[in-house]
Amino acid sequence: MRFFSSTLIALVVIMTMASNARAATSSLVIKADVVDYYSNRFILTADGNVRARMSDGTVVSGRTFAMDLKLNRFVIAGDVHLDGPTVHEVGAAFAGFPDLDRSYFLTEGDVPDRWTYFGSNYADRHAGRDQPGDAFYLPDVSGIPPYLVGNSVTVFPKNNIEFGVGSRIRIAGVYTPTPGWVVNFSSNSNFYQNAFSGAVFDIAVPFAGSADAISAMHVRYDTYRGAYLSFDQHYVHGADYVVFSINPLTQDERQWNLIAYKRESPALETRVFAQLSTLSDWPVEEPSESSSFVNLSINAKVGRYALGVNADQYNNSLLPTDDSTFAGALRIDGHPFDVQINLQSFEDEWRLFRYLGVPLKFQYRGGYGWNYDGYGIVAVNGLPTWGGALYPLISNTFVGATVYTSSIRVAKLTTLSLKADKQRQWFSLPHHIDTTTFTSTIAYTPTTTKRPAFFLSYNVLNFGDYYGADQLIAYAPSPDVVTDQYGTFTGLAAFRGLATSRSLTGSIVYTPTQYLALNIQMQHFRVTPAPVPGLGGQAPYQINADARIRLTSNLLVDISRSYFFNFGSQVWSPQFGITLSP
Repeated sequence: MRFFSSTLIALVVIMTMASNARAATSSLVIKADVVDYYSNRFILTADGNVRARMSDGTVVSGRTFAMDLKLNRFVIAGDVHLDGPTVHEVGAAFAGFPDLDRSYFLTEGDVPDRWTYFGSNYADRHAGRDQPGDAFYLPDVSGIPPYLVGNSVTVFPKNNIEFGVGSRIRIAGVYTPTPGWVVNFSSNSNFYQNAFSGAVFDIAVPFAGSADAISAMHVRYDTYRGAYLSFDQHYVHGADYVVFSINPLTQDERQWNLIAYKRESPALETRVFAQLSTLSDWPVEEPSESSSFVNLSINAKVGRYALGVNADQYNNSLLPTDDSTFAGALRIDGHPFDVQINLQSFEDEWRLFRYLGVPLKFQYRGGYGWNYDGYGIVAVNGLPTWGGALYPLISNTFVGATVYTSSIRVAKLTTLSLKADKQRQWFSLPHHIDTTTFTSTIAYTPTTTKRPAFFLSYNVLNFGDYYGADQLIAYAPSPDVVTDQYGTFTGLAAFRGLATSRSLTGSIVYTPTQYLALNIQMQHFRVTPAPVPGLGGQAPYQINADARIRLTSNLLVDISRSYFFNFGSQVWSPQFGITLSP
């Protein structure tokens, strides 16, 4: 019950924040017999008993209304009444230009006059001033079916519009009732930050919003959970944002995710990710299982370097265990913590190679970190040791460098790029890890999207975990892997902490129109030790295909699937990946 109460309080705080944000921001509330939104032109119209209320309390009424959401300007025409604390006027039309902080009024009569108001000072008419020639222009939307239909809408300029409960949305030519609907047209990409784990099907129902907040329910599907509902809440203010989600909302196993990002200055940013995993009956009751994870990352610019700090905190169980002497239970109760501090140089270049026609560039990096309680509560019998000693705190140091070229033209519309990376990491537990990668890519990029682009890439990855004379202790010989479905595999029996992966990847990207994008990727892997079907590793041969189809101006479907060439009887991936998005 305490868990339910805490959850309820948290949700009330979040929704209160949304309400406060909504009340404090500029808005325009429109009510009419019919309100229509035309998504292909970002135009909002209203007809019959139109009433528009502005943030300063001024009310403008009339017969018809139109607003260009991208230009951020609106018009009300026909028997217009302008009423506010300092104004009561009757006229033919009223136009609002918020970006210019101007309003224009057209009087009635044989010789109508044009008045200009500055801001919300309606006591000063500024009669006879020049006005834009299209100040009272009404767009022609005849013959275009509206995307949304309702009786009221709230406009948050340059951000989004919110239709109320009972509005209808056009899906496949049919108007379907909604619990409310928000259309976001903001240029701020932070509204699209995602706090969900993957799903093969996802369609959002944004039912409430404000200038800096959007609430949405999601209909989702994946092969593990099946079909379910999820919820997410977005808050955005400039470069800063907060995203909260419950996924899934309608099943017993839930993840409560929170992402918060703050840009303190152009040279300093902070990001926090927190996740609470619970198992509890529906509706939300005190959980029978609960764990958490928190990540903090700080990035700063220091001269010509990027300084980063990354910290992780795990709580493997937030509930008490019955057996405090069992090592496995103690590991569950453990609270591992790790920190990594790294310094990355900005891009630099060997100028000599520029004169030789090969623009060779490089970056280098280094860092220090430590991991506490990585194996659970320490200093008890049965926990891992090395050389007879416990390691409750394992520190590490690493250095690395990347050398790469810019795109080198080798033929018409064809370029070559090369990249090599090397890193070594030392640990206080006596061993070190070497990682080396090399990638070469040839790209053919036509000047028109009517022709496909081609990419061919070759990659080599070498990994080595070196324990010196204790190598066979750290990596003892493994027995053959036997699987009932796929047979016997011997590759892991020879694994001694050293691995090599070679891959050849060819891609075709074709975007003939703005409504269709095709991406076909063919890959060949040679990996040592060899992969084991059903347990892990890349199939030696595979094709990945992805098609993105724009069904309407507000609906995009992404369909993907993979083919594995009978790798251990795996032919096709188990299902299509299908994602619906705006």
